[in-house]
Amino acid sequence: MVSILNIVSPVFGCFVLFFIAEAIAAKSKSKNLMDVLSGSGMMNFLLFKYILGIFILSLGVAFGILSGAINPSIFLLNRSHFNVVGLVAWIIVLPITAFISFKSVKKDLANLQTSFSGKCLNKVEANRVLTIRIAFLIVYECFFRGLLLFFAISLLGIFTAVIINVMFYMLIHYFSNKKEILGTIPFGIMLCVLSIINESVWPAITIHLTLALTYEISIIKSFAINHKNKLPR
Repeated sequence: MVSILNIVSPVFGCFVLFFIAEAIAAKSKSKNLMDVLSGSGMMNFLLFKYILGIFILSLGVAFGILSGAINPSIFLLNRSHFNVVGLVAWIIVLPITAFISFKSVKKDLANLQTSFSGKCLNKVEANRVLTIRIAFLIVYECFFRGLLLFFAISLLGIFTAVIINVMFYMLIHYFSNKKEILGTIPFGIMLCVLSIINESVWPAITIHLTLALTYEISIIKSFAINHKNKLPR
């Protein structure tokens, strides 16, 4: 029991620190790229949140591996882990996710036209934020659908572990709008199920990257690189 608490406490501590980082970003109105382009947030603050998140969540994942809480093979692209059902489901979900994200961004782009600050990213800035964003999402999923999910499964079983995972996933989106918070439920369950079936975090990573990058690249192409002004620091 003591050994379990010695693992749970640091992992939960990493989650709390990350939650605090999200709270600070929300208070500064720099939660995401839309906040920055609307003029309410600052790019440097957003990038700092991503980099801080990478650092905090990486510590949690590293601790989970070194303590033996999880099998590090879940972070590898090991073909022996994948089965036909899981692989087919993974492949089918990817384009569906891209389509849903593209339809969503079309609506949000219309709203952004009314609130766009007239400030933008140049290509170097766009590449920088996307690179850091990709690294952030990879570490993010390694923590949520890697460490939290598989460690919880080893302690509580699959059903309870998925419920707990989705609850933590919803909690980290506490500062988002209601639509996004509710969306974490089906999206979180899907990522958990695909990760469990394939015994790997990579389905969650690739699907989350597809969702986020389809959305954010569309925004950058439509607005950010089509204007001459620079974003606020």
